[in-house]
Amino acid sequence: MDHKKIDLLWSISLMVISLSSLAVSITNAFDANVPDALAIILCIIILIATGILVYTSLKKWQQKL
Repeated sequence: MDHKKIDLLWSISLMVISLSSLAVSITNAFDANVPDALAIILCIIILIATGILVYTSLKKWQQKL
């Protein structure tokens, strides 16, 4: 992958993690009842985005060596 694609994937995955975590935190703060399916989907999205973030972070680190 080239440098621009890695940077783009890194930033998108970071935004997805933060927005999904924010959604989970807001629903917990207001004690809103979120359906279990939605909570599971959000957790899966966070896990996938975390995997992408780790991969792209390692690739960015490799390029600096």
